[in-house]
Amino acid sequence: MKVLSPSYLKSFKCIGSSCKDNCCIGWAVDIDKTTYEKYEKVGSEPLKSIMEEHVHENPDCYDEAVDFAVVSLTKSHRCPFLNEKNLCKIQCEYGEAYLSNVCNQFPRMYNRVDGKLEVSASVSCPEIAEIMVKCSEGLSFEIIEQSDAREVMVGFDVMTKDDVYKGTPVEMLLKIRWICMDIMQNRLLPIDERFKEVGAFVFSLTNVSGKQNITRLMDAQRSKKYESQSLKTPMHFSVKTLEVSKDILALLNPDRTIESKRYLSYVNEAEAAIDGMGIVEVIAGKSKYFDPYFDERIHVIENFFSNHMFKSLFPFTEAEWTFHAYLLMLCRFILIKRQLVGLAISRKGLDDALIMDYLQVFSKAIEHHRHFMLDLTDWFYHLKIDNMKSVTKRLI
Repeated sequence: MKVLSPSYLKSFKCIGSSCKDNCCIGWAVDIDKTTYEKYEKVGSEPLKSIMEEHVHENPDCYDEAVDFAVVSLTKSHRCPFLNEKNLCKIQCEYGEAYLSNVCNQFPRMYNRVDGKLEVSASVSCPEIAEIMVKCSEGLSFEIIEQSDAREVMVGFDVMTKDDVYKGTPVEMLLKIRWICMDIMQNRLLPIDERFKEVGAFVFSLTNVSGKQNITRLMDAQRSKKYESQSLKTPMHFSVKTLEVSKDILALLNPDRTIESKRYLSYVNEAEAAIDGMGIVEVIAGKSKYFDPYFDERIHVIENFFSNHMFKSLFPFTEAEWTFHAYLLMLCRFILIKRQLVGLAISRKGLDDALIMDYLQVFSKAIEHHRHFMLDLTDWFYHLKIDNMKSVTKRLI
């Protein structure tokens, strides 16, 4: 079958026990119904006993092809099927055919739009995080041929021509997403300006209906001409950035809501570095230790958020209101800036290995943190952040 894919997936390969992290540690493991029925027939020990103790039908199942059952983790938050080499006992014993849909597919993530499949990957996988850092030319996409021997799990399945979407921006979902990604990948603009441009475009779509009017807005955005801007700094940082990022961090409340010890270590190190510093000191530290790295590697941030946009069908799936989807993305960016500036000051510089590791654990901690996203959305309502004027006043 034909699938739209980022080109980077051609070079991806799971490295198994050599991985510095593990996708079966710290996350609940879902089991589809077909796999669960296979597990019920397993008769050999010790797998039979592990399955009886740890695999249970999920009373909150939303899709039998995804989470018909769930694997309860051990006290150390590990999947009970991991062996001492962090390899799956089930796969070792019975082969890949016995992996659940979730385990077989991760870190790949699929969507279907108008009947056509798309695949991307989660940066919570260390190998994908490495690609984000090393892909200096930016993300590109291509149609690939993929074996259809096993049905894939689809996160979002959208038919843009359904009557319910007629005359709404969803009808133009694919074109709108590409426009947003084109802005994010426009290297004539500083990265902060790209976020502003994306926000302005997404907000403009919230006030329009009718295919002709939406097309007119898209054409106006496409026809914009940008001149290369000289950069004094690769990323803007101000008193507002320092204060707002602290508020966002407080909403995350990592000590209470995050289990990842590696992410918590980065959070605590960054906070210890900037705690008690005034904005003049922080900016001086940023200029000395943060800017030299991102002067040459702003593509890392570009790739990270371009991947997010592609994977999430931006701006249509992460929030009920498309502008909130933009704000959620912007808050990620603000939080990343705070923590990487703090880490740069703490370590007197940044390097690729640190950035790869940070982005991976950040993604693993944040990507599925539904409560954080809901708390942020409530915060937007509370502060009345509902247009670009209020974004400029409150966030950037």
